[in-house]
Amino acid sequence: MAARFLETAEHFADRPALVLPGREPVSYAELAGRVNAVRELLQVEGIQPDTVVGVAMEDPAEWVPALLAVLAEGAVYLVLDLRVPEARLRGQVEDSTAAWTLCSPGTESRVAALAVTGMRMVRASSVTGTGVRRSVVSRTADSVAFLAYTSGSTGAPKGVAIRHANILHEVAVHTATLGLSPDDRLTGLYPPSTVGCTRDLYAALLCGASVSFFPFRDLGFAALRDWMRDHRLTRYHSVPPIFRELVQELGPGEMLPDLRTVFLAGDRVAWSDLDLFKNHTGHGCRFYTGIGTSETSSLYAHGFVEPDEPRDGPILPSGIAVPGVTLRLLDASGNPAACGEPGEIVVEGRWLAAGYWRRDLRAPHPFPETPGSGGDRRHRTGDHATLDRQGRLLFQGRRDQQVKILGNRIDLSEVDLHLRRVPGVREVAVHLIAGQGDQTPAQLTAFMSWKEGALPLSEIRRHLLLHLPAPAVPTRFHWLPEFPRLANGKLDSRELGRIAASGSPVAEHHPNQSAGAPETPAQRRMAQLWRDSLGVSECGIHDSFFALGGQSLTAMKLLARVRAVFPGEVTMRMLFDAPTVAGLLDRMGNPEWTTIPPSDRSSLKPPGGPDPDLTASRDTPSLALASHAQERLWFLDALEPNRTAYVMPDAVL
Repeated sequence: MAARFLETAEHFADRPALVLPGREPVSYAELAGRVNAVRELLQVEGIQPDTVVGVAMEDPAEWVPALLAVLAEGAVYLVLDLRVPEARLRGQVEDSTAAWTLCSPGTESRVAALAVTGMRMVRASSVTGTGVRRSVVSRTADSVAFLAYTSGSTGAPKGVAIRHANILHEVAVHTATLGLSPDDRLTGLYPPSTVGCTRDLYAALLCGASVSFFPFRDLGFAALRDWMRDHRLTRYHSVPPIFRELVQELGPGEMLPDLRTVFLAGDRVAWSDLDLFKNHTGHGCRFYTGIGTSETSSLYAHGFVEPDEPRDGPILPSGIAVPGVTLRLLDASGNPAACGEPGEIVVEGRWLAAGYWRRDLRAPHPFPETPGSGGDRRHRTGDHATLDRQGRLLFQGRRDQQVKILGNRIDLSEVDLHLRRVPGVREVAVHLIAGQGDQTPAQLTAFMSWKEGALPLSEIRRHLLLHLPAPAVPTRFHWLPEFPRLANGKLDSRELGRIAASGSPVAEHHPNQSAGAPETPAQRRMAQLWRDSLGVSECGIHDSFFALGGQSLTAMKLLARVRAVFPGEVTMRMLFDAPTVAGLLDRMGNPEWTTIPPSDRSSLKPPGGPDPDLTASRDTPSLALASHAQERLWFLDALEPNRTAYVMPDAVL
């Protein structure tokens, strides 16, 4: 992988490789120089081939060269996503036996808090090298390149060992299928710890194209829309919910004219996504989708879907097998599924991952060889599907305990495990309750019974957030005196679904406490932000954000709006701990809102700036309407006041 990149960098030295907000693009030559500098640091540390090196950085200008440097030294990288709970990260570091972790000044304290014995932190930001070009440490295509940790039912997620060959095959398929060229500009919207990011990053860097990393979680979807237009991005890739939120920022008939491909995967793709695509892209743009797992090193099926093709059913097809892969649908007995009946998807071929890190000696290989195949291996995905008339997969869901929420693969049994560790719990069941259409996402729902009194929801969520990522924390809870059961003693899942659909979830406030009408200006303004984000007509100051239909993606939108209106810090954890208007304002120190509604863009101002004239209207001649670029700069300054990233010290004549 590293050798291929360095060859590309030499050929396209002056072309942009990384495009980041507020900075000059990083050229291929600059990126290769940074890779070389980090390599020198790794050599000083004595890092050997096939050892695991953690990478805990948040700036793509730092973590991209770090990943490539680790590969160039023949080592294995593990990206540590610092947004997930410390206990989970600590488990990944300990399981991987990573002896070094590359960090930056902004992440050093969080890495140190993991307190992993024997792990050495190495600050690898802003390093400079000698400029001497070094040959890449020799590795074979079957050598492990990086570890991708997946959800596990034991509470200890497993590390999937992805080989260099897996990445090269994925990049080759992606490049050939989409027709990527050095003139393309790709989005970078996936976290670096995911295989989705791996595809976007290396597909760009191995063909001379550029990849644009944009922090939409911080800057919002309107800023993402403007970024894509300003930089004329040609290839879009995200999970479907992110695409839906982006399109919400486009007016009727408003287009993203430079796009040549919209690629949606990682969660269930709907026909309505294809309609959104058709309404906001040009005639030369194509809609691409697929389905895959970490164990298959990303996609195992893919294909284009045409906007005007016949729609034979409610499920949008996920495509056919990628080149080099054979797909089979098997029933519960391991025999080929009957025509028209769903079967488990079994993937066979050379391009499966190497296995689960440090587990193959203790258990049978997870991907056994297929008899008579000449070395091909097979993986039972747990995904179930049928075939349409063209032989394309129609994804039906999973029959085990794993589901996908907003692109995150979540093991329900792991959520169940941590709920059972809550003090006082007697019985637990966790279900994914289907949403009503594409605009109402599925919600993770927990049913619980208690030995004595129930704990407050804020304490339960706080406990879960210590061990689980935010999308894995249930958004709705139901207290049951007894669980419904079938005659054979098994849990009656159908009855639980009926309870979830007809019953009211547990409220965040005491049963004797009313929802409460907003009284203060801050409460009224905050309640309006909640109504706008949730799409509801009523919201009391004690109504639960989650009971009103909120989930992690809605929370991200809400927090972006709150940051633009209220001074002070507000985080996702604060919302999970106090998910009511009154509770969140209390956690923020009961600030007074300082801006007028966002619809009046003429009044946008950074915190600490002069107060706007609240009596002025949009038609006031003395006030000019802020442009999109000005609004973005205001927002960036509101996020990080007094930064000089956008200050030009020299004049151009």
